[in-house]
Amino acid sequence: MRYLVVAEYPKPFELFIGKEAGDFKPAFEQLDMLRKGDIVTIYYDEETNTQTDDSINRLAQFIDKGQQPYFIRGNHDKYGGYAAIAMGALIGVSLLLLKKTGKIS
Repeated sequence: MRYLVVAEYPKPFELFIGKEAGDFKPAFEQLDMLRKGDIVTIYYDEETNTQTDDSINRLAQFIDKGQQPYFIRGNHDKYGGYAAIAMGALIGVSLLLLKKTGKIS
C-alpha cells in the first residue's frame, strides 16, 4: 500500500501496489519516483458510498505528473465483471437445461 497526500484535497489517497504473483497490481506504477512538492494530476472517483472508511479515498484511477503517467489502476474490476457475466451465463444455461428435461416448469 502507498498513501499519497495532496495539499488541496482533504483526504489521503490509498493506492494498492501488489508485488506478489496473483495480486491485482496496477497496470503501471512509478509512485516511488514522486517527491514531496511535485505537482501531479489525480483522476479519481468521489463516490463515498462504496468505501468503508470516508477518511481515505481508495478510488484513484490515474496519477500523472505533467504528461507522464505515474500510476494506472489495475484491472481487478474487469475480472470481477467477467466472473459475474460467466456466473450469470452458467445459471441461465442450467435453468434452460432443467426446464428442457422437465425438472422445473
